[in-house]
Amino acid sequence: MSGSVSDHPVAASEQAAELGWVFVSGPDGDRQLSQATAWHEDGVYTLRSAEFDVIAEDEDFDVAIDIFVAWLIDYAALLAERVDSRKATEDEARTFAVLSARLFPLLREAEQEKRRHIRRRRAPSTGHWRHQETQANGSARLSVA
Repeated sequence: MSGSVSDHPVAASEQAAELGWVFVSGPDGDRQLSQATAWHEDGVYTLRSAEFDVIAEDEDFDVAIDIFVAWLIDYAALLAERVDSRKATEDEARTFAVLSARLFPLLREAEQEKRRHIRRRRAPSTGHWRHQETQANGSARLSVA
């Protein structure tokens, strides 16, 4: 995949929008989420997915990217509900398959990294279980006296 990393799109309108990819950095490297067009018009950065029904805007480009990623995750969740309830159209099911194939590895990586981080932080005496003792066995009743 060729292309360069730039700080911000320089296109000044949707008609002149730049085509690129939105990536997310994970523990195992960058992963592409969606091809998108981007532009900066009237002080607002806009990202529109070229593949999915997702668009995000903000005055700060980094925030616009974060919003875009959050909307992609929300869109995938919506599609998952439709697929699960058997209400998804064929197009929605295909879209969910493509999007989930990109998102699930990221979520799995994030969960694995979280577990590694918790294991590193845990002291030997942290995280234990203690049996709760009872006053009598399970069939005995306490008197009201």
